[in-house]
Amino acid sequence: MKFMNEAKNALLQRGKKPVKTKKALVPVVNGKIVSGQTFALPALRPEPCLISVPRDEICRVASVVYTGKVIEPIHILEKLISNGIDAGADQELYFDLAELYLGCVRKFKVGDFVEVDEVQDSFALKKSISSL
Repeated sequence: MKFMNEAKNALLQRGKKPVKTKKALVPVVNGKIVSGQTFALPALRPEPCLISVPRDEICRVASVVYTGKVIEPIHILEKLISNGIDAGADQELYFDLAELYLGCVRKFKVGDFVEVDEVQDSFALKKSISSL
């Protein structure tokens, strides 16, 4: 818990408002959206990718869903830590990645299938042509 308080303070010291959204990504496996408390969150392994939490597996395709709750970068880090998953980056770098992720998720409509856009220089998402 001490780490999370330090992380929140670090975000506040950055002097900017965190990116927020009420949308999230959930993994899609064999063309079906994974139900339950499973999310597709960003990680560096070593390149930016999506991982299925809590399973800690790389996720190729995800679907945009409405959560009804505001999600901020700190919530993403909390989810990873509470499931024992290494984000693959130090705290500052991970917050930047989480902000990029949330900014990307906000651009898509609920129900869209997305995947990591590997052509971009930084973390980006694009519409997936298949739901795999």
